Amino acid sequence: MVSVCFFFQAEDGIRDLVRSRGSEMCIRDRWSSAATTSKDEPVIRIGMIGLGKMGLSHLSIVRAHPSVQLVAACDTMTYLNDVLTKYTGLKCYDDLDRMLAEEQLDAVVISTPSKLHAGMVQKTLDRGLHGFGGKR
Repeated sequence: MVSVCFFFQAEDGIRDLVRSRGSEMCIRDRWSSAATTSKDEPVIRIGMIGLGKMGLSHLSIVRAHPSVQLVAACDTMTYLNDVLTKYTGLKCYDDLDRMLAEEQLDAVVISTPSKLHAGMVQKTLDRGLHGFGGKR
């Protein structure tokens, strides 16, 4: 089975289409606006969009990466947002526009149904954010 993932960068639109096997997630380390860790490595401030099965999988990968700070998440399931906020302290939103307006993000991970991607990618590009999305 082949998975398709794409990276998009604000200044260039959708730049790369990458085909990979498995569920490996790649995060680029070239972020001009990123903060730094104690080792002077970039810290990428990420927002998660979509917290279904793949979204939660991506959430755990992002949280484990030493150069990434998961800042906020967005999903329409209020119950899930409340549970994540209560037990992890993660700031969760049920409105994408509100999350994008209120949070200082460098990038987003989009893990929603395919039919929703185009509008979400456009909104994030309009705000100058980089991103990751993928489908099998």
